[in-house]
Amino acid sequence: MCCLPLVPLTLSSGPAVACVCTFFFLLLNPVGNAGIGSYRMAVTPDHLQGRVSSASQFASMSVMPLSPILGGWLLERLGGQSTMSILVACTALLALVLSSSRSIRSVPKPSEWVRAQEQPQAPARPSDRSGTRDLREPLPDLGDPLRQLGR
Repeated sequence: MCCLPLVPLTLSSGPAVACVCTFFFLLLNPVGNAGIGSYRMAVTPDHLQGRVSSASQFASMSVMPLSPILGGWLLERLGGQSTMSILVACTALLALVLSSSRSIRSVPKPSEWVRAQEQPQAPARPSDRSGTRDLREPLPDLGDPLRQLGR
């Protein structure tokens, strides 16, 4: 369903068609982002929210520079309609592969989400490396460094 707004671009490359298709394609994007983000936040323990969110954003943002490079290369080699046909086919194939995953198909409704229980953090272990310290300890008082240098 996510690739349906792009199908007309495989038949026509006019600016009006591109604007309408892009509008409907981007109209669906916030809905998907909200659903995925809400589920991730609901099932992730509070103390891991920042790590999971940053890892998710890193993974999704890392591939963004590849899109214009690949798109430009395909446009140069194949032209607009062939490039859009490849994009639609790849998007449909990816949607089909992901939809065939049992874990994705079995995501419960939001009313059935179980909130992640707050996990107690593990107690700090003494460092086994020399020269390291527990970052929760206060820094030692070093006095005035300029006076120690004799200035």
